[in-house]
Amino acid sequence: MMKRLLLVVCVFFAGFSALNAQRSSMSVSGVLMPQYMASGSSSSELITYTRLRLGPFNPNSSYKYIARCFEASELDTSVLLGGHGGVVYNDNGTHRYVTSHSFSSSGGHDTLNTDFMGFTEIWIGFVGDGSTFFSDGKAVYAGITMIGMAGNDTTYHYAMDSLTVISFGTGSGSDEGTALYGESYANETDYISLYDDKDAVGRPLAVTTIESGKYSGATLSNLASFYNSNVFKKSKMWGTIIPNDLANGVRAITRWTAAGLTQYNQQDADGVWGKSTDTRNPSGGTTAIVISKSDAPLIAPEISFESTAGYFSEKESEGYVVIQRKYSNEMARSVEVSISGGSATDNADYTQNFSKTISFPAGADATDTIKVDILQDEIAEGTENIFFRLANPQNANLGTNKTHELVLVDDDQLSISMA
Repeated sequence: MMKRLLLVVCVFFAGFSALNAQRSSMSVSGVLMPQYMASGSSSSELITYTRLRLGPFNPNSSYKYIARCFEASELDTSVLLGGHGGVVYNDNGTHRYVTSHSFSSSGGHDTLNTDFMGFTEIWIGFVGDGSTFFSDGKAVYAGITMIGMAGNDTTYHYAMDSLTVISFGTGSGSDEGTALYGESYANETDYISLYDDKDAVGRPLAVTTIESGKYSGATLSNLASFYNSNVFKKSKMWGTIIPNDLANGVRAITRWTAAGLTQYNQQDADGVWGKSTDTRNPSGGTTAIVISKSDAPLIAPEISFESTAGYFSEKESEGYVVIQRKYSNEMARSVEVSISGGSATDNADYTQNFSKTISFPAGADATDTIKVDILQDEIAEGTENIFFRLANPQNANLGTNKTHELVLVDDDQLSISMA
């Protein structure tokens, strides 16, 4: 039995070696492979990110790799260090831009580690350099050259899905595009993918990053002016290019962690964000469309009490509690509010005067106020309180302040008479 097991293992690893000896598209799949990338012509470069799943390779192994852009005719003939354009690697949250690609120089490549099944996932950014290779309408492919750090075996792999090159322009064709950027509440160094389907079905139109300001390597000196002025190295900003031939507009923006986990899908049913930010069939070219963080916060909506406590004198007729909704979008939200306890007595110290369900219409950040009627009882009984709690949020999460204490300060004084 042991001999048979050893034979199976040997055949298994031999299969890896046989696969690695050839150029292959079987070992690369696009977890996030955008449909479009910027050409970089006329000093209008942008970073177009992809997330690729690689494998199977040797399990628990380390590799050096270089990523480049190729055209279809080069996939089976290019030399190992061929390819076009610049590349951006993710070094633990720092975006490293590489234009001189080399396995012998530590800054000219990146490294990856496979898991126990021989797979891994990586973020790679591609930068069109404005050369004739990145001409409008051209289909380009992501290619990766790998060298095993233990066995020094060299392999070449590429993704089957291509990216279509587009340039900034005001025409209506699918090879021209318009700048788009926004501010968000998302985490720095997260990534976002944009879709023309509100459920984020199909390949994204574009993939970019939430800016953190962390860059190294070569200088990105030819960035598109809108990106350089409004997005580059500015915390929580994002920007990209979308095609002008886009009838649906951008209807979903999905946020991803650096580990490749989906965090939130911001939806817009008609491609018009907020009241008037229209992303359908744009024609602005380098004049950017701007989506505000109130229309696309890129974080799940939260409902909470505005504070944890409020103080009211017994002589006041009403007490107020403020509930807030943050990070909203086009969907309505609601939450249930109830009194969960306290030393004050209903119908003796106060009466309830609010709805059990608080609803917020679609739109930007909003607040609502509930109130209780405070009863003046002429009895000296000390300070009392009422505890409120939130529960069962609809289309939202509960925020940090899930409970609130309303404190009733007694204004009556104890009177003592002596005979």
